[in-house]
Amino acid sequence: MKRVLCSVVAGLFMAVYPSWGADLVPGADVSVLLSTGLECERRNDWRKALESYIKARLQDPWNESVLAAFERVAKRIARESEADRRRRRGDILRSARQSIERRQVRRQGLFHRLRHGREVLRQGWIFEAHDIFRRVWEEDPDFEPARKETFRVVRMLQRRLKRHRFPSAMHVSAAEGLCAYHREDWSAAAVSLEDFSRSEVVPEDLQAGRLGEYAVSAQQRRDRTRRQKEREQIFRQAVMDYEKGRAREAEQGFRALLARDPADTEARRYLELMARLSDELREEFRRTENDREIGERMTRGTLFYIQEKYPEALEEFFRVLEMDPKNEEAREQLREVERSLKSTGVRLPDTLVVDDTETKFREGLRLYGNGRLQEAQSVFQEVLRLDPSNQEALTALERVKDHIPSGPGPE
Repeated sequence: MKRVLCSVVAGLFMAVYPSWGADLVPGADVSVLLSTGLECERRNDWRKALESYIKARLQDPWNESVLAAFERVAKRIARESEADRRRRRGDILRSARQSIERRQVRRQGLFHRLRHGREVLRQGWIFEAHDIFRRVWEEDPDFEPARKETFRVVRMLQRRLKRHRFPSAMHVSAAEGLCAYHREDWSAAAVSLEDFSRSEVVPEDLQAGRLGEYAVSAQQRRDRTRRQKEREQIFRQAVMDYEKGRAREAEQGFRALLARDPADTEARRYLELMARLSDELREEFRRTENDREIGERMTRGTLFYIQEKYPEALEEFFRVLEMDPKNEEAREQLREVERSLKSTGVRLPDTLVVDDTETKFREGLRLYGNGRLQEAQSVFQEVLRLDPSNQEALTALERVKDHIPSGPGPE
């Protein structure tokens, strides 16, 4: 039975700690492993001791000394594990008990304050009693006795208002303000209690009710509610503008919301979505316009070629290649112009060269069309010196260099 138990525990242990035994050397001395295990036991390192005994057990499964040592350590680990479980269970129970005790103590304090509030109410200080009950309720919203006492006082205030049983207009305003406060009608509560937040002459029973604090709270909640309604109105209008395609108005609305509250995640999400869509639309529009202009230039270049207006044709095809360097049709048309110039022997007319880069560029095209490549290269380099960002001149220069022979000497 002991051997079966040893094998089962060893198997479980190896399943939990698969790396143990990986460094086991076949034929290792069991006595060395036993000595190591005993040394670990003296240091109370039960895990290491168990590891040594498992290795020894794998070397000599029928060794009684190994079996006894393994069983001893396994029982010790089991006892410690049980002790740990009991200790953890005890800690949990102790924590729960302490939490219950703290809650009981806290509830006792709340009940004590409720009893004090009832005593104050019996003495006729209804506003002070209301304040006591309301604060207990706000401190613990789940404390049902406080909620009941608070609404009992509110009902008393409502009955007294109907029967006109308050000694002054200030008492009437206080009662109306508290009733509105409990209806969560913050605007009415703020108006009724406004005088208590700034008046220095207040009857003693109203002072005890701390109505000034309720006035400030009602004003803050009124402003917060107003801001929320305004936010909802702006947000709904911005979403409506967005859905109807009025991008500018929608963007203005969402930006206004972020200016009011930078943490407004809904407005920020819509703005990010609109930015992505705007980028995509602008890119699509740019591609469409680019394709349209390429088509128009190809048509004009072809017409110029048919009319033997070679400089104009060269310029149109070069501009197409600047816009779309991979346009094979433009390259073919450019080669066709070059072949026509060579086969007919037509030379492009001389033009007056001035400092204008556009005119210099046209002069370079004329020289290129007439086969004067070295001169055309110099002109295009001059254009790039004057205007380094001129992509047309750069494209033409690269094409000229492709046609210039690699050997030295003038053309």
